[in-house]
Amino acid sequence: MFRVFILSLFPYESQHYFLKGIFKRAQEKGAFAISFIDIRQYAHNRHRKVDDYPYGDRDGMLMRVDVLSSALADIPNISSYELIYTCPKGPVMTQSRAGELSKSEGMVIIPGYYKGIDERLFTLWPIKRISMGNVVLSSGEVPAFAIAESVIRLLPGVIGNPDSMGDDTLFNGYVSCPQYTVPQTYQGVQVPEVVVSGDHQRRQEWTRQMMLRQTLFEKPHLLAGATLSEQDQHRMKALILSDPTELPKP
Repeated sequence: MFRVFILSLFPYESQHYFLKGIFKRAQEKGAFAISFIDIRQYAHNRHRKVDDYPYGDRDGMLMRVDVLSSALADIPNISSYELIYTCPKGPVMTQSRAGELSKSEGMVIIPGYYKGIDERLFTLWPIKRISMGNVVLSSGEVPAFAIAESVIRLLPGVIGNPDSMGDDTLFNGYVSCPQYTVPQTYQGVQVPEVVVSGDHQRRQEWTRQMMLRQTLFEKPHLLAGATLSEQDQHRMKALILSDPTELPKP
C-alpha cells in the first residue's frame, strides 16, 4: 500500500482538511494510507519548543534539527520512502514528478515553517526539496497538501474513472481544450457550434487544435520537450502563421 506521512504542527486540522471527498473514500477502501505526525511530540523540552533563533542572527526562527530528525527516525521503514521538504529553493513540482513519486513505496513530506529548518537535517537525511512556485507562504502545509494530492490521485483505486485523467491539463503534456456544459446559450454567449454539432471527426480536430493553440500561447515551455506528430507539426505551423483573427476560437 502506498503510504504518505506529513509532519505537521497542526495534525488534527490537517487531517480534516485533506481527508474529504474522493480521498477520504479512497483511504477507507485501502487505496492508500496517510498519517499526520505531530512534530511537537518530538520536542523533548519543557514547553515543547520546536524552533529557535539561528546562530548569529536573531531575525526569524528555524525548525530544530533534533526535533525533526527524531520525528523522521520514528517512522517505520522510512528508508523505503521518498523524503520531501516543501521549499522555494527546490525544483518546481510537475506532473511528471508526481507520476514518478506515485510509483514509489510512499513519501514523507516535511512542510516548511518559520524561516526554514536547520541545514544539518539535509546532511543527516536524503531529503529532496520541492517547490510549488516562486512565491513565499506562511507555512508549507498547503504545498504539502498539493504535492500529496497530485501523487495520490494517480494511484489505482483513487479516481473512479482513471481514463478520464488523460485529457487533464498537463497530464498528457499539453493544456486541455475548453469545456462546456448546459445551458447551450447563456447571456448571449453560445457554446461553439462544433462542440454540439454531433460531428465527431470535426470536433476531434477542433479539440486537438485548441489543445495545441492554448499550449502554444499560454504555456509554450511545455512544447520544449514535446515530440509532435507530423500532423501536429502541420497544425502548429498553421497556428503560428495564421492571422490571430482567424485562429480557432474557444
